[in-house]
Amino acid sequence: MTSIGIICEYNPFHNGHLYQIQTIKEKYPDSILIAVMTGNFTERGECAILNKWIRTEIALNHGIDLVIELPYPLATQSADFFAYGGITILEKLGVEKVIFGSESNNIESLQTIAQVQIENDEFDKLVKVYSKLGKNYPTAISCAVEDLTGKKIDTPNDLLGVSYIKTILKNHYHIQPEAIQRTNEYHTKELENSISSASSIREALKRKESIKNQVPEDTLSYYQTLHFMEDYFPLLKYKILSEEDLTIYQTV
Repeated sequence: MTSIGIICEYNPFHNGHLYQIQTIKEKYPDSILIAVMTGNFTERGECAILNKWIRTEIALNHGIDLVIELPYPLATQSADFFAYGGITILEKLGVEKVIFGSESNNIESLQTIAQVQIENDEFDKLVKVYSKLGKNYPTAISCAVEDLTGKKIDTPNDLLGVSYIKTILKNHYHIQPEAIQRTNEYHTKELENSISSASSIREALKRKESIKNQVPEDTLSYYQTLHFMEDYFPLLKYKILSEEDLTIYQTV
């Protein structure tokens, strides 16, 4: 029996996630699937559209055997911290493999890129150079990696996959990384087909459009009470205006 970890947000759980689970089950039919999932707030710092208890119930109903919450301080951080939290939890649980979606589906290439970021002193220098040129952090990383390896990495799942592998290498963990080909366009805000991105589904829900073709049919009844960041803006505005020192808040 193989124990397999998935690090996820399921915001919301859609057909692509179901495809991933089914693909894992086909390849490892006797596997135990453990999901490390963000809570009520996600990596982008936004509130999840469904609370963590509903998302856990949906996951358990669709092939996940155990759901562990990724603690808020790590769940809402940048990719490296997010990855460290998820991978470390899976390692402590003795999970043998972590399987993640990947645009390139080339685990050897992702491992090479991860090793360069850890072992090549020039990498950090190049990231600082590109940051000073006005590039955001992920873009600066992508440019530095391309300079050193000739490999281009600028898609979110591959970038996160590299962060998973870096955590494994830096900490000498035993867990083995494995990729599954991502099958949909990650950045579009429009629904595409039966497998659409979580971003496009959230945007469709904001527009009050039907998502019946994009999520498992038995989950549609859950989308009665939704949470969007816009709903909480008055509270955020109040805190900004009333707080004397915003630096007491994480990452500010």
